Amino acid sequence: MVGVDAAGPFADTWEDPKWQAFVKAYQDAWPPEKRFPGPSLCAVNYYDETQATLQALDQVNGDLSDGQAKFALHSPH
Repeated sequence: MVGVDAAGPFADTWEDPKWQAFVKAYQDAWPPEKRFPGPSLCAVNYYDETQATLQALDQVNGDLSDGQAKFALHSPH
């Protein structure tokens, strides 16, 4: 509900450039009257999980061979 005080794991004003890009992409995806001012808790969780997955992929240089063996060692569990 717009205008209600709430707390969450991230603030939309977090200055991290990747987070700000995510907030902007979220806001640009729908008109203001059809979305929350910022990403919801579910979107925050998706953001965190995606960042962890991308970091694991970077650590194995995108190598998903052998049944994703290397990736599985670096993925968050």
